[in-house]
Amino acid sequence: MELGIFPTPLFFNFSPFPLLPFSPSPLLPSPIPQQIIYTQGDTAYFNAAVMSFSIESLPPSLAKIVQRFQRATDQKRRYEQLIWYGSKLKEFPEADKVPENKVAGCASQVYVTASLDDGKVTFQGDSDSQLTKGLVGLLIEGLNGSTPSEIVQVVPDFIQETGLNVSLTPSRANGFYNIFKTMQKKALECEVSGNS
Repeated sequence: MELGIFPTPLFFNFSPFPLLPFSPSPLLPSPIPQQIIYTQGDTAYFNAAVMSFSIESLPPSLAKIVQRFQRATDQKRRYEQLIWYGSKLKEFPEADKVPENKVAGCASQVYVTASLDDGKVTFQGDSDSQLTKGLVGLLIEGLNGSTPSEIVQVVPDFIQETGLNVSLTPSRANGFYNIFKTMQKKALECEVSGNS
């Protein structure tokens, strides 16, 4: 069977921009790497996995956000909505701007914290970039109040449904992915520490 190189992960392909390298969390299932060897038989599996995504699989708050972006008539309106989500973020404590809360792999400075209350995760975040802060705000609005297991099960494909992906630069696309994976990692860490 012929082997080939698959250049970008199908689960998070921001066409026409390729993704930049990332560092997957050792605590979470590794995403499809930047380059993998695959056989032709794998293609159908990957395509089926992508096509199986549905808004109904998302936490309710995140599903509402996706639908709100889908109703936006143009890209300018989508960016205005994104910036609005950033403006909704609570003030991030300076004391929490420490290395363990910094999101690696982002061109801008991004910080995220997570706490667990009655089995539900509450995130806080901040960024020094307006658009990246909007992405942080979107994710926090959509994932807050979910359980760690619900958060870990979310796949980043939903960003394609918002229409934002086509205008994200490669660095911002990669930044979004790293913020998302960091939030999943912190949600899982909350669950582990809560059960210890």
